[in-house]
Amino acid sequence: MRASVKTTIEIAPGDHHTMPLPVSIEVPSAALATIRDKWMLAVDSARQTLVQDALLTITDEVRDAVPVDTGETRNAWQIARQQVAETLPASAGHTSQQSASVAIEQMRYIEYGTSRMRARAPVRIALTRIVPRLRELFRLG
Repeated sequence: MRASVKTTIEIAPGDHHTMPLPVSIEVPSAALATIRDKWMLAVDSARQTLVQDALLTITDEVRDAVPVDTGETRNAWQIARQQVAETLPASAGHTSQQSASVAIEQMRYIEYGTSRMRARAPVRIALTRIVPRLRELFRLG
């Protein structure tokens, strides 16, 4: 069984005349499956890159926004960033996921504040900044 695609291309040799040029492409159905598989691999790879790039942007912004007293929190975010850069997002079906976190107790206080310190919210601010960029990428129409 062969799949067939037919179309007409208009070639304009001058200002007022066009000449239809019929084009017919026949692809064996077995090849269609191969083409579909390769296309899906490309889409999966692009999605993984997008997820990883978004998370790298977030970790960069958080790292740069945390206060530097001892440097412990900033260094922890730098290590988290390196881990993100070295590991591809996990993919299942049409979803890719990756996360970054730090095990620094003071990060909770930096993010949400205390009764004596205002919240700086670097994670929430970074997420708020990346969402419009991602929406722009997936705008339809």
